[in-house]
Amino acid sequence: MQAMVRHIAGETLAFAARWIASTPYDRVSTNLNASDPETKVRAEDWQKVNDEEAIGPKGLFSKQDRRVLWGSYGDWNLDSVWNCYYEDQAKYDKLRQIRKAADPYGIFTPNPFCVKRAD
Repeated sequence: MQAMVRHIAGETLAFAARWIASTPYDRVSTNLNASDPETKVRAEDWQKVNDEEAIGPKGLFSKQDRRVLWGSYGDWNLDSVWNCYYEDQAKYDKLRQIRKAADPYGIFTPNPFCVKRAD
Protein backbone atom coordinates (compact mmCIF):
# COMPACT_ATOMS: atom_id res chain seq x y z
CA MET A 1 0.00 0.00 0.00
CA GLN A 2 1.01 3.57 -0.52
CA ALA A 3 -0.13 6.57 1.50
CA MET A 4 -0.86 9.89 -0.18
CA VAL A 5 -2.09 13.17 1.23
CA ARG A 6 -4.60 14.76 -1.11
CA HIS A 7 -6.21 18.15 -0.81
CA ILE A 8 -9.97 18.17 -0.75
CA ALA A 9 -11.46 21.52 -1.57
CA GLY A 10 -14.82 23.09 -1.34
CA GLU A 11 -16.07 25.80 -3.60
CA THR A 12 -13.05 28.00 -2.91
CA LEU A 13 -9.44 26.63 -2.72
CA ALA A 14 -6.36 28.51 -3.92
CA PHE A 15 -4.21 26.40 -6.17
CA ALA A 16 -2.80 28.59 -8.90
CA ALA A 17 -5.59 31.06 -8.19
CA ARG A 18 -8.31 28.47 -8.49
CA TRP A 19 -9.93 27.64 -5.16
CA ILE A 20 -9.45 28.91 -1.60
CA ALA A 21 -10.35 26.38 1.15
CA SER A 22 -8.37 23.20 1.35
CA THR A 23 -8.43 20.28 3.74
CA PRO A 24 -5.68 17.66 3.62
CA TYR A 25 -7.18 14.24 3.22
CA ASP A 26 -5.19 11.03 3.66
CA ARG A 27 -5.84 8.44 1.01
CA VAL A 28 -4.35 5.00 0.78
CA SER A 29 -3.66 3.78 -2.71
CA THR A 30 -4.83 0.25 -3.34
CA ASN A 31 -2.21 -0.49 -5.94
CA LEU A 32 -1.21 -3.61 -4.05
CA ASN A 33 1.33 -6.15 -5.05
CA ALA A 34 -0.30 -8.86 -2.96
CA SER A 35 -0.38 -12.54 -3.69
CA ASP A 36 -3.75 -12.81 -1.91
CA PRO A 37 -6.56 -11.44 -4.15
CA GLU A 38 -8.82 -11.01 -1.10
CA THR A 39 -6.36 -8.47 0.33
CA LYS A 40 -6.80 -6.26 -2.72
CA VAL A 41 -10.61 -6.56 -2.54
CA ARG A 42 -10.64 -5.65 1.17
CA ALA A 43 -8.36 -2.64 0.55
CA GLU A 44 -10.48 -1.40 -2.37
CA ASP A 45 -13.68 -1.82 -0.32
CA TRP A 46 -12.12 0.18 2.52
CA GLN A 47 -10.97 2.88 0.10
CA LYS A 48 -14.44 3.18 -1.43
CA VAL A 49 -16.11 3.66 1.97
CA ASN A 50 -13.37 6.07 3.07
CA ASP A 51 -13.79 8.21 -0.07
CA GLU A 52 -17.61 8.15 0.17
CA GLU A 53 -17.52 9.33 3.78
CA ALA A 54 -14.89 12.02 3.14
CA ILE A 55 -16.31 13.62 -0.02
CA GLY A 56 -19.84 14.39 -1.18
CA PRO A 57 -23.08 15.86 0.12
CA LYS A 58 -22.44 14.47 3.63
CA GLY A 59 -18.64 14.48 3.34
CA LEU A 60 -16.58 14.95 6.48
CA PHE A 61 -13.89 16.87 4.55
CA SER A 62 -15.62 18.44 1.58
CA LYS A 63 -18.83 18.61 -0.39
CA GLN A 64 -16.86 18.62 -3.67
CA ASP A 65 -14.04 16.44 -4.94
CA ARG A 66 -11.15 18.70 -5.97
CA ARG A 67 -7.79 17.26 -6.93
CA VAL A 68 -4.38 18.58 -7.86
CA LEU A 69 -2.93 17.48 -11.19
CA TRP A 70 0.30 16.03 -9.79
CA GLY A 71 -1.58 13.35 -7.86
CA SER A 72 -4.12 11.79 -10.16
CA TYR A 73 -5.96 8.75 -8.93
CA GLY A 74 -8.94 6.71 -9.94
CA ASP A 75 -9.99 7.16 -13.55
CA TRP A 76 -7.00 7.93 -15.81
CA ASN A 77 -9.27 9.40 -18.50
CA LEU A 78 -9.17 13.11 -17.64
CA ASP A 79 -12.10 13.74 -19.96
CA SER A 80 -14.37 11.76 -17.62
CA VAL A 81 -13.11 13.35 -14.36
CA TRP A 82 -12.27 16.90 -15.51
CA ASN A 83 -14.74 18.35 -12.98
CA CYS A 84 -12.46 17.21 -10.12
CA TYR A 85 -9.58 19.28 -11.53
CA TYR A 86 -11.19 22.33 -13.16
CA GLU A 87 -13.84 24.73 -11.85
CA ASP A 88 -16.36 24.50 -14.65
CA GLN A 89 -17.10 23.23 -18.14
CA ALA A 90 -16.32 26.61 -19.72
CA LYS A 91 -12.74 26.58 -18.39
CA TYR A 92 -12.19 22.97 -19.47
CA ASP A 93 -13.61 23.69 -22.94
CA LYS A 94 -11.31 26.72 -23.25
CA LEU A 95 -8.33 24.51 -22.43
CA ARG A 96 -9.50 22.01 -25.06
CA GLN A 97 -9.59 24.81 -27.65
CA ILE A 98 -6.07 25.91 -26.65
CA ARG A 99 -4.89 22.31 -26.91
CA LYS A 100 -6.45 22.03 -30.38
CA ALA A 101 -4.60 25.17 -31.54
CA ALA A 102 -1.27 24.14 -29.99
CA ASP A 103 -1.39 20.44 -30.92
CA PRO A 104 -3.87 19.98 -33.81
CA TYR A 105 -2.69 16.45 -34.61
CA GLY A 106 -2.45 15.10 -31.06
CA ILE A 107 1.29 14.47 -31.25
CA PHE A 108 1.79 15.41 -27.59
CA THR A 109 -0.65 12.98 -26.01
CA PRO A 110 1.31 10.87 -23.51
CA ASN A 111 -1.71 9.09 -21.99
CA PRO A 112 -5.45 9.60 -21.42
CA PHE A 113 -4.77 11.81 -18.37
CA CYS A 114 -4.41 14.99 -20.38
CA VAL A 115 -6.72 17.67 -21.72
CA LYS A 116 -8.40 16.29 -24.82
CA ARG A 117 -8.32 18.34 -28.03
CA ALA A 118 -11.57 20.02 -28.99
CA ASP A 119 -13.27 18.49 -32.02
